[in-house]
Amino acid sequence: MDSQRRTQVMEPSDLAACYRTLGLTNEATEQDIKSAYRQLARQYHPDVNPGDPTAEAHFKQVALAYQALLTAFQQRSQGHPPSGTSPSVSTSPAPTTPSAGASVPTAASTEVRFHIHNPEQRTPTSHSPQTSQLENEWKRRQLNQLQRLLQRGKWQQAIELAEDLAYRFKDDPEVQQGQGLAYHGWGRKLLDRKRYEQARVYLKKALQADPRNQKLWSEVERDYRRIERQLRL
Repeated sequence: MDSQRRTQVMEPSDLAACYRTLGLTNEATEQDIKSAYRQLARQYHPDVNPGDPTAEAHFKQVALAYQALLTAFQQRSQGHPPSGTSPSVSTSPAPTTPSAGASVPTAASTEVRFHIHNPEQRTPTSHSPQTSQLENEWKRRQLNQLQRLLQRGKWQQAIELAEDLAYRFKDDPEVQQGQGLAYHGWGRKLLDRKRYEQARVYLKKALQADPRNQKLWSEVERDYRRIERQLRL
């Protein structure tokens, strides 16, 4: 019984598994970890995947990995070696059972909020060439998720995901296109709701996000003319 209550030490290999679970490397910053967690939690949240035990298992793994890495960062900032009560995290689909005393976020207790960040307030993080393959795989998964959100008209969720992608892949054409489409879709939604000034803001953001997209420029110009007609009525 006493041995079960004893504090477990987080080994480097355990932390490496946590990074892999979040699609990151050990060069990731705390902001990278939070960003990856938000995106994966949205992707695997049971509310988004009702009745899917695999998604729920992934959600629990992501929550465990996030908690373990944040704990390690906090201990490092206080001058202590990375250790804690979080269990090791396996990359297999089955959920990991936490050790005694560990507090694990669950689907019921973990709230994933969608809100719009200002990307100008964040500083991009540089990554070494060795991370390119891992990052490209992660980017592809997130772009697929972004496409699904756009197809379903989930504009605000798409905006947050696109902004997180743009933070990490600033000059990527696919990311720019996805961000432009997310802003444009939300701008049109605001236009349909007759919230014209807010619609203008997001139409402008769409052009700034994907300035070389001529089709987008044509559609935004039509939307601007529509606003002008509505204001004259």
